[in-house]
Amino acid sequence: MPASICRAFCRARGPWRRPAGQRCRSLAAVVLAVTALVQPKPANAAAPETLKGRGFLTAPGEAWKLAWSDEFGGRRLDAAKWSIGLPWRGDDGTNRHHNNQYASVIADDDVAVRGGALHLTTQRRSVPNPRGGSYAYTEGLITTSGKFECAFGYVEMRARLPVEAGPGTWPAFWMLTRGWPPEMDILEYWGSRSRTHQGLATRSATGGQRWDSFHQSDVSLRGWHTYGLEWGPGYQRYNVDGKVTNAVYGSHVPAAPHYLLLNSGVESARPPTAATRFPNDFVVDYLRVYARPEVPALLKGDFEEPGLEPWGAWNQAAVVDYGARTGRRALRV
Repeated sequence: MPASICRAFCRARGPWRRPAGQRCRSLAAVVLAVTALVQPKPANAAAPETLKGRGFLTAPGEAWKLAWSDEFGGRRLDAAKWSIGLPWRGDDGTNRHHNNQYASVIADDDVAVRGGALHLTTQRRSVPNPRGGSYAYTEGLITTSGKFECAFGYVEMRARLPVEAGPGTWPAFWMLTRGWPPEMDILEYWGSRSRTHQGLATRSATGGQRWDSFHQSDVSLRGWHTYGLEWGPGYQRYNVDGKVTNAVYGSHVPAAPHYLLLNSGVESARPPTAATRFPNDFVVDYLRVYARPEVPALLKGDFEEPGLEPWGAWNQAAVVDYGARTGRRALRV
């Protein structure tokens, strides 16, 4: 807010009878706080060709080369990079509805590029369900399936979540391959619980699902933040604003190429309430993918496998399922 407007507010004489100077200081503090939340994203700049200056587990940042990006600087979604809708039929046969965990159906007009950003909207409106009845909400979903995939690398999104919208929202940035699992959730956010999830789903040795997840509740993610994944042979490291939040190590980490998905969404388990604000937007500034440099794979020194290979055991050395500071297992010596 310009200083002249702030002064005009301070000169007002209404029921608020604090001294004028104190009122001005209080109002200025409120203005600064609000401005930090609603300030526009910076103008789109070209994606850096490398990640120079960034820290990674296996190679310096300058060795990671830009492989693919979308800065969302145009007037419409780039159809050469993205498609709207699921790459599979979905549970209603239309490729527009995931499964019963979602209360929302995908709609083309909930996907827009404007102001240098991608907007994925959720709306409260009725849409017929081919199986009978209707959906109460719509969402935007885009995917690079059939247009871009990557195996290993660094993937990062800068985005603003609809945290002020209230309960029921479920935006996500994730990666899939043919068949499920695996699934890589670089960022999921549930508005009903102010909770995030980052992690990997794979098939367990017994045929069930294995999740290597990090959940954080009551998070405050107003404004713009980055969400990233460093992915290489035998490891993944998830981050928020460059700070590692979840690390996964082991031979179960996928090596197959995966495609990207972005979607707003509405969850069924904890649906919106009368207080939820519609429409609301999941806004993405950019999405960038950097190729992992040709460096040796990490030695399996995380002790996440039951065996000790390539280590040799002596005396009582063993892998145990307790005392781990990261992952699920640790070395007992």
